[in-house]
Amino acid sequence: MYRVVMVSSKPALLSALGSALEADNRLTVEWADSREHALTLAVGKPPDLMIVDETPAASADLELVRNIMHCNALINVAVISHLPEEAFHEAAEGLGVLMQLPPGAGAEEARAVLLRLSQMGYLTNP
Repeated sequence: MYRVVMVSSKPALLSALGSALEADNRLTVEWADSREHALTLAVGKPPDLMIVDETPAASADLELVRNIMHCNALINVAVISHLPEEAFHEAAEGLGVLMQLPPGAGAEEARAVLLRLSQMGYLTNP
């Protein structure tokens, strides 16, 4: 089972994304409500994917990604960010971010995440 941790202080805003991911029987979804909780999970029994919600300070999001990578570089990380694609790519360069998701991500973005993971060989057909 592929394990996903969604990191957000406002999980209600990501409920559509979480529900769409949970509907796929190949993975489980857990929630971390703080950066500290996310890092604890990254060190313990690390998840396969962490989805980091944006904060008012985009640099803090990428700092969390850096910290996750220091804990375990094998964790895939997707980041929810309002930054334009090019600006996000430049800001996240070298961090190994799996993909950028838009604020308010939902079922369509969940399908994109699942497709990317399948293309990379992380998910097998049900």
